[in-house]
Amino acid sequence: MFGQPLTQTLLTPWLDLQCRMIGGTVRGVVLLPVQGRDSMDAAACWPEAASASALLAAACGGHIKPAGQIEPLPARDNCAPHHMVACPITLGKDAVGVVAIEVAQEDRARLETALQLLQWGGHWLELLVRQHGRQQDAGKARLLKQLALLLGGQDRQAWIDHLADSLHCSHAALASRRGHHWQLEQLSGKREFDARSQQARAMAAQIAAGLEEPAAVQGRQLLVALRDSNRQICAGLLFERTERAFSRAERLWCEQLALFAGPVLALTRAAEPGLSGRLAQHGRAVLQRLLGSGHLRFKAAAAALVLVAAMAAFVPVTYRINAPASLEGRIQRAVVAPRDGFIKSAQVRPGDTVQAGQPVALLETRELELEQDKWQNQLAQYRKAYRQALADHARADARIMHARMAQAEAELALTRAQLQRSELQAPVAGIVVSGDLTQALGAPVARGDLLFEIAPLDDYRVVLRVDDRDIADLAVGQRGVLALNGLPDRQLDFTVTRITPVSEVENGRNSFRVEAAMQDRLPALRPGMTGTGKVEAGQRSLLWMLSHRMLDWLRLQAWTFWF
Repeated sequence: MFGQPLTQTLLTPWLDLQCRMIGGTVRGVVLLPVQGRDSMDAAACWPEAASASALLAAACGGHIKPAGQIEPLPARDNCAPHHMVACPITLGKDAVGVVAIEVAQEDRARLETALQLLQWGGHWLELLVRQHGRQQDAGKARLLKQLALLLGGQDRQAWIDHLADSLHCSHAALASRRGHHWQLEQLSGKREFDARSQQARAMAAQIAAGLEEPAAVQGRQLLVALRDSNRQICAGLLFERTERAFSRAERLWCEQLALFAGPVLALTRAAEPGLSGRLAQHGRAVLQRLLGSGHLRFKAAAAALVLVAAMAAFVPVTYRINAPASLEGRIQRAVVAPRDGFIKSAQVRPGDTVQAGQPVALLETRELELEQDKWQNQLAQYRKAYRQALADHARADARIMHARMAQAEAELALTRAQLQRSELQAPVAGIVVSGDLTQALGAPVARGDLLFEIAPLDDYRVVLRVDDRDIADLAVGQRGVLALNGLPDRQLDFTVTRITPVSEVENGRNSFRVEAAMQDRLPALRPGMTGTGKVEAGQRSLLWMLSHRMLDWLRLQAWTFWF
C-alpha cells in the first residue's frame, strides 16, 4: 500500500508534523510490515537523520491494541522516565502499520492527550492516502486514454491536440529523428503545415538541442524524450505554456507517458505500410470486391468504367487545337508625318470609320506660309533684275538672274507641295486602328513618325497564338472555327494559310503565330477583336486526347533525367 514514493511524499512529512505537534516528543517511527516476513521495519523516522531506537522498535513489535496504548520505557542514566505512545495505522478496517513516539512525559493526562492526537493524525493520514490513490488513478486513466488515442488510429493530430488540451498548453509539438536529421511531424492546432518551412525547422532544431542539452529547455517549457524498445531516442515531445510553469506531478506524468508512448510510436511507424504497400492493399481490396460475392453496385460501376475506358481508347473523335485568336486587317495602311512640324488639329480617333481621301489631321502651316511669301518676293525681285539685264544687254547678268529665278520657283513649288501635304488624308476606306492625336495637339512630330493606322473593313485575317506543344500538329490548309468574345453566338470559319517559324513569349507562354483566312464576312467585325480559335487536326481517340499532354511531359522528364 505504501511504496517508496508515497513514503517520501506522505509518511515522512506526516510523522514530522505529528512529532513537532506533540510536546515532549523525543523520537518517532512508523513501522510497516515487510512482505514475506512477520516482522515490521521502520518506514519513516523522526528526526530523519536518526534511526528508530531498539527499545522503541521492540515496544512496537508486540500487539498494539486498536485503541492504542501507552507503555513506560526503561529508564536511562540521569534521564527522566520516558513513555512510548503507539497506535495502529488503519485503512478502512485493516491495520496496515504502527506509529509510535517516545515522549519525555510522566503526566498521565498529557500522555492520553498525546495518544488522542496520534489517533486523529492516523485518521488524517488515511484521508491523505485515499486522496493520493484517487490522484494516481486519475493520472493512470489519463495515461491510458492517451495511449489508446495513439494506438487507436493513424491520426496523430487528434492525439497531439488532446494532449495539449489536457495539459493546458499553448501548443505541443512532436518531432522525430529521420536518419541524422530531425523533422517536425505534428503541431497542435495545425493539421496542415509545411515541415520544410523556417518555423518548422527551427522548432525541430529546438527539440533536438533540448534532448542533447536538457538545460537549454527552461521556463514554461517541458521536453520529454520518446525511446524505442532499444532505448534509443526516436522522437521528442515539447510542451509550452504562457502563464505558469509545469508542476512536479505533471512532469512525472509526462515522463511516464513518454516511457510508454515511445515504443508504441515506434511500433506504429514500423507497422505503417509504404507507398507500394498501400497500393497493394488497395489493389487486394478492389480485387476482393470484384471477384468476391456481393458488392453488385461496385461491380456494375466497375463494368461501366471499363466500358467507358474502352470507348475512350478505341472510338475516334475530332482532335481540335485550341488557341487564343484575334482579328487583324489583311492590310493596314499607315499615315505618317510628311515633314517636321507641329500638330494643329485631329479629325478622327481609333475606332472611327473613314473614307479614302478624307482628312484625318492637319499640321501647323504658319512657317510654311511665311516661307512661301519669302520665295514669292524673291522670285519677283529676280524677275525684275532679269528684265533690267535684258534691257541693258548684259547677257551675263541675265543668265545669272535666270538661274536664280529657276531656284526661287523650285523652292516656291516645294513649299506649296508641303503646304498641300500638311493636310493628312486617309489612304483607303476603313477603320482607324491606332493613333489618337486629340490628346497631343501642338506636340512636335518628326518626318516619318507614325500617326495613324487604317485597316479596311472588308478583308480580315485571323491570328492564332498556338502553344509550342501543339504546333507540330498544325498544317497549312487545315480548317477551323473562331468564336469571338464580342460575338459569342456566331462561329466563323477560317482556313490556316501560314505558320510562322518564329516563336514569341507572351505571359510566360511560348507560342507561334499562325495566320488564317476568314471565310465569313460580317458587318459587326472589327480589327482587334479577340476570342478563341479551334483548328481541326485529324482524328484521335478520346483517351489519347486526355492523356497525351501528361505522357509527353513524362517522356521529356524521363529523357532529361535518366536516359
